[in-house]
Amino acid sequence: MILVSPSSPGSVIPSGQVAIYDGSTQLTQLTLDGNGYASFAMWLLSPGVHNITANYLGDASFAPSQGSVLQSIDGPVLGLAPSSISLTTSLGLSTTQTVTISNPGNGPLTINSIAFAGSTEFLIANNTCPTTPATLAGGTTCTFDFTFRPVIASAVVRHGNVAVKVGVPAVSALINVTGTVAVPTMSVSQTSVSFNPQLLLTASPTQTIAVTNTSSLANLKITAVTIPANFFAAAGPNQCTAMALAAGASCSIYLQFKPYVAGPKSATVGILVSAPGTSQKISVTGTAVAAFTVSPVVLSYGLTTRGTIKTLTLTLTNPPNNPTLNGLALGFTGNTHYLQSTTDPGTCGSTLAGTTTATTCTINVMYAPTTNETKAQSDIGKLTITGTADGVPLSRTISIYGNAY
Repeated sequence: MILVSPSSPGSVIPSGQVAIYDGSTQLTQLTLDGNGYASFAMWLLSPGVHNITANYLGDASFAPSQGSVLQSIDGPVLGLAPSSISLTTSLGLSTTQTVTISNPGNGPLTINSIAFAGSTEFLIANNTCPTTPATLAGGTTCTFDFTFRPVIASAVVRHGNVAVKVGVPAVSALINVTGTVAVPTMSVSQTSVSFNPQLLLTASPTQTIAVTNTSSLANLKITAVTIPANFFAAAGPNQCTAMALAAGASCSIYLQFKPYVAGPKSATVGILVSAPGTSQKISVTGTAVAAFTVSPVVLSYGLTTRGTIKTLTLTLTNPPNNPTLNGLALGFTGNTHYLQSTTDPGTCGSTLAGTTTATTCTINVMYAPTTNETKAQSDIGKLTITGTADGVPLSRTISIYGNAY
């Protein structure tokens, strides 16, 4: 016990209050009794050396004053390092913090229990602290490992505490604990992919989409890469499949446009990942171009009198949902007696509109064997029709047969 009494000259007894400090921490504030004294129980202090200061606040007769004393309290002292724990790791992986219990005091420290309260994803292991007897000598240490292994796919922070309970006069303590599941984050090199117009049932040049796990800790678990109709995932190095993509690692999607139905296409490529990650979609677009058709595929004029003209009609069809055909042109090869009719060339011009329904036009082709041609001569030729649809070159070639008579 410490007694506090400000010195008083003569018969006047001081009154008022005295503030008691341990270093810079105020412990209590006492009122002087009728004899000018106040008492403070030093045994309430924890073991160790304390710098005790009594700060008299003064009264009407006495000015404020203070005095200090170094007081050593014998006994065990509980020390914990660290005093709090914060662990972060990926789902299914472990991370560990070693905790040191020390006794900087000069008496044996009785360790009654070390227990955790909180999520079952935390674990105390490798405890080196004494058990029989459960006393830690002054000036010595022991350790235990505290492990966090999250198994629940949730980004919610886990909380708890480790209670280290010790025998008096040492003071028990808590270590506050937090555990965080590292959430994998993903970046893609392209958030949208646009393909040039492509002829049906043919594959476009490959476009590459790089997928990167941008998190520093967590594995990105890709469960599937979904490819929409009319598009195709080509093979390539380090291809993205159902896989665990390590932190900082990348994989690639090799995408082609391989349409089987004419018309504009708009869809999404899905990169599906396990929680707590977030799946991502990439928009893909392209226009599928169908080849135009020509009917009939062979023109056969049979026997045709020399010096006369026989005309047959071709029908050119632009399929439903196809772009407009542009730059339509005719090219005759082989026998020179075949050409487009000059009097009635048909309805085909240089363009043929594309709509939701099929559109058609006609080409009239005439056969005009000359009078000086050998009788019964077989005349063979070809007609090639060319054009473009959204920049895709298209062509059809038909065979032509006739006999001059």
